[in-house]
Amino acid sequence: MSEHHFSASDLNSGQDLSSLADPIYLTGHRDKIFSLAWSPDGSSLASGGRDQEVRIWRRSDYACLFVYSGQQAYILSLAWSPDGQLLASGASDGTVHVWEPETGRLVQVYRGHKRFVRAIAWSPDGLLLASGGDFGDNTVQVWEARTGKFLFNYTNQYRIFALDWSPINEQLLATSFDGKIILRRPGTNDMLELPGQRGPLYCARWSPSGKLLAAAGEDCQVQIWHPYEARPRIIYGGHTEPIKCLAWLPSGKLIASAGEDNSIQLWDATTGLLHTRLTNPPSWIRALSLTLDGQLLASASSEKI
Repeated sequence: MSEHHFSASDLNSGQDLSSLADPIYLTGHRDKIFSLAWSPDGSSLASGGRDQEVRIWRRSDYACLFVYSGQQAYILSLAWSPDGQLLASGASDGTVHVWEPETGRLVQVYRGHKRFVRAIAWSPDGLLLASGGDFGDNTVQVWEARTGKFLFNYTNQYRIFALDWSPINEQLLATSFDGKIILRRPGTNDMLELPGQRGPLYCARWSPSGKLLAAAGEDCQVQIWHPYEARPRIIYGGHTEPIKCLAWLPSGKLIASAGEDNSIQLWDATTGLLHTRLTNPPSWIRALSLTLDGQLLASASSEKI
């Protein structure tokens, strides 16, 4: 029998560090959880996975408020609109659903990908969505969130694993299986490729200020870059297995990273020094999501009992 769950841990946001209480485990999914996303106001958490369901959990009492089962495929990626009114979910059949998390009303279905929508990112103004296709697709596509109108297609990378839109400008960050880190301004010829890393890059995130970015993957390292510098500012090597997910704390001083070594590590983004290592996850971590106030960190994994 398998129990598939995620945990939510309290963070001391006043000090922006991990003063952590015992984690709270939430159960309900019937198979592996692949994606987590806190709403912008931190009141709700979305989770999705192999059981073809998206669940919406209420922060105040961790009750499951709603189950969305409109996509008959594995849920691989989730992203809330900046205003928190819509949720986008990407699936293994190549579709992206845009829907209202309170009611389940479907707003749009985007069918531009062939399969495996591994990553989704909203533009800061909430008008556009970028979606990335994994094996068999290999594209970054940009489209109108409410109409589904296709705008741009990029084919410079192999197997897209992570997308993130800068909070301060129009730069779209994409990392992929081929180790590339590419920044684009959709609709222009502006593209910048950073040297990247050895092997697949599974996760990437802009810092809260939008001035730095972090990327990590198969080589067990996290690199922090300024986009226009020739080499990374910091390389963090505290993990012993591939890194699958990243989350910046609100001040931009600390980063949480996690993956296949069954640990969540919080470390200083300016020095690369370890701050806290959490070793209570029951298995390797597939997803992390941090509330914008920095008070709760949710992690997803699966455990066989």
